[in-house]
Amino acid sequence: MMFLPTISTLLLISTTLLLTLQPTNAEKISDSDPCYENGRPRRCIPDFVNAAFGQEVRVNSVCGLGGPERYCDTAGECHTCDASSPRARFPADFLTDLNNPANVTCWRSESQTQVNSIAASPDNVTLTLSLGKKYELTYIALQFCPKSVKPDSMAVYKSQDNGKSWQPFQFYSSQCKKLYGRVVSNLISRGNEQEALCTDRHKKEGRDGSVASRIAFSTLEGRPSASEFDTSLILQDWVTATDIKVVFNRLYFPDHLLKPPPPTMMTTPRPGAKYKSGAKGKGGGGTYDEDEEEGEEDEEVGIEEETKEEVEINKKRKKKK
Repeated sequence: MMFLPTISTLLLISTTLLLTLQPTNAEKISDSDPCYENGRPRRCIPDFVNAAFGQEVRVNSVCGLGGPERYCDTAGECHTCDASSPRARFPADFLTDLNNPANVTCWRSESQTQVNSIAASPDNVTLTLSLGKKYELTYIALQFCPKSVKPDSMAVYKSQDNGKSWQPFQFYSSQCKKLYGRVVSNLISRGNEQEALCTDRHKKEGRDGSVASRIAFSTLEGRPSASEFDTSLILQDWVTATDIKVVFNRLYFPDHLLKPPPPTMMTTPRPGAKYKSGAKGKGGGGTYDEDEEEGEEDEEVGIEEETKEEVEINKKRKKKK
């Protein structure tokens, strides 16, 4: 049974630069206004804020809404999610509440179908956060609850028009090319400073590569004009957002499915042995089964080769002749 890594905090930091204009005579300037000094406008840099704190997050999946639901963590311990129980509920409200290490609260999605093929349908569990106004984002961080599995493939999008249109912001995946049509890269040039990158480093970080803790990215990291942000209209536009959407396209993907299947082993049937073609647990290939039960149909393999015993018999026959 699969379950979504839980998120306790989705942190957005604002470094919006505001330029004020000279007020009209009818406007009264407050002495405490940080954007004015001695009645004259000045560059105004607001404090960093967690823009997600207390905001509503819209989700398309919550565990336990249809009744008690069982889930298991990475330690092999199983629990129950029940939306009607105060102690066993994991609502979306817990995504942006106070992050208290002494009292960790989490949101969980419904359990997802276990992946057994690289062509399996995506999960597409979605979180959408409206910030209420435009922010310039410094970084985005997702804090996962203890003993949860890192998502295999996750996309982050941003909107500048209150969710009417969306632009790719960042991708994480062990299958960047297959799912997102992008190669794994961290290279940005001045010609594509608004390019969303795809990385698989989230699968390799931490003590245990599969256990989640925190996934974060800086919106300006690796952008050549980052040191000239104040004058770069391209980057100012790149980091500006009114809404953020996170899509977990693939919650979990077994590592062994990423490896190429072993070559199919084929040989000549011997008396008393039966051969069946098929796939075993970790990938494709031919399985060999020395089962002589009646009722099973043999699958013939069209490759002729002599066994060692047959070679010796043929040699003896030639000597007799």
